[in-house]
Amino acid sequence: MSRIFPFSFGRKIALFAAMAVAASVLSVYRVEQRPFLKALCAGYQRAANATALQTAKHVLEGPLKLGSKCLGYFIDLGGNRGDTIDKFYSGYFNNLQGRRGLFVQGESTLKLSMQDLERVCVLSFEASPKWTKMLTEVREKQTRLGRHVFVYTETAIDLFWGHITLYVDELSTNGWATSTNPFKKLKIERSEDKLKLRKVEGDRNMLKREAIVKAADFTSILQVLSLRRKPIMIKMDIEGAEFKIIPHLLVNGHICTVVSHLFIEWHLDVMKNSLVPENMHENLSYLLTTCGVDVILGD
Repeated sequence: MSRIFPFSFGRKIALFAAMAVAASVLSVYRVEQRPFLKALCAGYQRAANATALQTAKHVLEGPLKLGSKCLGYFIDLGGNRGDTIDKFYSGYFNNLQGRRGLFVQGESTLKLSMQDLERVCVLSFEASPKWTKMLTEVREKQTRLGRHVFVYTETAIDLFWGHITLYVDELSTNGWATSTNPFKKLKIERSEDKLKLRKVEGDRNMLKREAIVKAADFTSILQVLSLRRKPIMIKMDIEGAEFKIIPHLLVNGHICTVVSHLFIEWHLDVMKNSLVPENMHENLSYLLTTCGVDVILGD
């Protein structure tokens, strides 16, 4: 602390008190009624957005360099072990009749030929360190086949660039409960996992380990990719974080203008165990559909 504030203890207390008073004074006056404060906040927001976009361009340097070689983008949010990448190139997402989201009539597929699929660039984001090695191997395999796959390991999708706490599921074989949402409960299905649980006393969620991973601002990622004016498809399986990410994307309008398909798994256990309103997934599905996004429910 002394390195940051090289003052005596008394002066530190006074400094913090002054900061608190300043914050309270600013909160009393409504920003929109104070032109100077309004302009200051607007300028800060523009600078923050510009910084976020520059970071996104740096992170997405690989896909952006390919230019016309990418027919479109398939963004895999929650890449896990990399099985979604294999599924995509096998045509799995082209054949999802009857797997539609709520409030949508008819059936939908990506309607891409197998030849077109080969030209779609895949961007896979996975937060859990458990799958880093396997995802890297999947990327190398797909590269040898001439496909353009980019994996962002130990990176969680969020609304800012930086770092975030990840609650790592140490018990279940597949690590399904690993999430940035602390309310995500452990899911015990396999018999070998149940045997492990019997040996543990107390709250099963105590088996989670905290890890610090990178956080990626998905809003700026979509903004940068949208400048290429190419189709964007998203698979979202982010263990409850969808209730944080999607409302923000809807408010800003980014998801409606650039995303054609959203393959999503809603994690209703998070909705029950946190402050997420009941039936929020239905409301979000409706809003996404009415603004032009084709919503398809995942497993």
